[in-house]
Amino acid sequence: MSSASRKASSKSEVLILGNCPESRWTSLLLSHAFHRFGCPAPVVWLEDPGDSQMAKWSPPEVIPLHIGNGEIVEKAFLVFGEAMADSLWRFSHANYRRASQCFADFGLPLSETGLAWFATDTRERDLLEASVRRGYGGNYLGSGPQLQLGGVQFLGKLTEPACQLDVTGLESCLLQWAQTHGGLPQRWERLVQLEKSDALNYRLTLERAGRLQEKTASVILCLANDWDAQLFPWLKDKLIPITLSSFSVPKSIPLDFGVAHFHGGADFGVITDKEFRLGSFRNLYQDRGVGRQRQVDPLSLVNLERFFADLKWTGPSQGNYRSHLSWESITCDGLPIAGALPDLPGVYWISGFAGRAQNFIFELVQRLAEAIVRGKSFEPIELFSTKRFL
Repeated sequence: MSSASRKASSKSEVLILGNCPESRWTSLLLSHAFHRFGCPAPVVWLEDPGDSQMAKWSPPEVIPLHIGNGEIVEKAFLVFGEAMADSLWRFSHANYRRASQCFADFGLPLSETGLAWFATDTRERDLLEASVRRGYGGNYLGSGPQLQLGGVQFLGKLTEPACQLDVTGLESCLLQWAQTHGGLPQRWERLVQLEKSDALNYRLTLERAGRLQEKTASVILCLANDWDAQLFPWLKDKLIPITLSSFSVPKSIPLDFGVAHFHGGADFGVITDKEFRLGSFRNLYQDRGVGRQRQVDPLSLVNLERFFADLKWTGPSQGNYRSHLSWESITCDGLPIAGALPDLPGVYWISGFAGRAQNFIFELVQRLAEAIVRGKSFEPIELFSTKRFL
C-alpha cells in the first residue's frame, strides 16, 4: 500500500460491490431496486485488467428463467425437506412475476418458451409424476417420435412457466438507467481493506493502477462469487467458488420448447432460434469445477460430446461449437446466501446461486431493498439468511 498514491475518499449510505462478469446485471438490478425506494445505491465493479482470458470469453446472451432451482420439485423435497422446498418454489414463483414486470417496465420482450424434461431412467419419471400429483405442473407425460432422441426419453412439458432471459438487453437497459440516475458503475481492480470506521459506518479501500480511494458506507451489499478469505473469513467454509461451462452448437431439428432439463436437472439446455446451448452442473462433482477456471475443463467437453451423441444432435465433436464460462458459487447446503455477515452486520452477501440466480434474484433484490430502506421484515427472504449457519 505504501507504493500507491495518496487516498481520496467519498461517502455513500449504501454501496454495492460486484466482482465477476455474472454480477454485472445483478448489481445494477439491485441498485435499481434501492432507487425505487428513494435510496441511491452506487455500484462498484471489481475487475482485474490483467486477466486477458476473461476478455476472450463469450458469455451467454440468453439464459433460462423458470420456477425452482433446476431440479424436479419432488427431488428438491428429498434434498431440502418438503417445507423448505415448498418455500423455495413459492419464492421462485414470485420471482417469475417480478421478472416479467421488470422486463415490461424496460420494454423488453419476455416470451414464454416452454419447459421440457428428459431422462434415461424410470426413477425420474416417478419423481416428475409425483411432482405433478402435488400440483407443481405437468400437462402431459409421454413421448413423441420427434423426441425419441437416442437413449434420452422425453418425459413431458410442464404447465409452469419458462422463458428465455435476454441478459444482454437487460444489462444495456440498466446501464442506460444508471447513466441518468447517479452515474455508471465505477471500475476498480480490487478491494484492499474493509473495516468499521465508527459505530454506524464501514470504510473500504479500493485500488486501481496503484491509486487508492477510500469509500465510506453504512450498508454494503456484495454480489460476489469470489472473495478475499482474509477480508471475509466467515465465508471460508460456507461458500465455494465454482466455474460452470456450457457449449453452443447450431440447431439441427425443430423443437417447440425453449428450456430443457436432462437427468433431473443435472444437465440443462437453452434452445434459441438458431442454436442449442447445453451445459451441466455435474462437473462440480466429477470434473474439477471448483475455483476460478479460465479455460474449459477437458473432461467437461468429453461429457458434452457424449451427451450430444446420446441425443443424436450435432455436437461439439464436429468442431462447430462456442464455449461459455461462468464464474459462480455454491453454498455448503445448496441454498443461496442473502443476508448480513455475522462478523460484519452492515455487510450483506448475495451469492451461492450455482448458476441459477435469475430464478430468485428479481424478487430477492426487491425484498432486500425494502427491508433495508423501509425497515420491513426480512422474513420473506429468511430462507436465504446467514442465520441458518449460526
